[in-house]
Amino acid sequence: MTIDIQALKDKLREYDKSLPKCQNRIERIESYVYDRIVPREVSTPLKSYHPCCRPEGHSGACSDTRHALGWPGYEVLKELIEIAEKGTE
Repeated sequence: MTIDIQALKDKLREYDKSLPKCQNRIERIESYVYDRIVPREVSTPLKSYHPCCRPEGHSGACSDTRHALGWPGYEVLKELIEIAEKGTE
């Protein structure tokens, strides 16, 4: 089994709290009115802005959400990647 360590490092970078975050904001337009009560065209949509949660200089689109990083967590995964890299040298 081969492990793409670089891809793993790139994904893990999204959870590094020491990196500066992207300064872009994402606009969200939502309507909380049921179509059966008031037609969507008549209802007043709510506009909100959310900060991008990805690190500065990220590739791809900005996002205000990301998958939760559960067990074993950022620090453990970072250490495991370092051990794996030393083992491949």
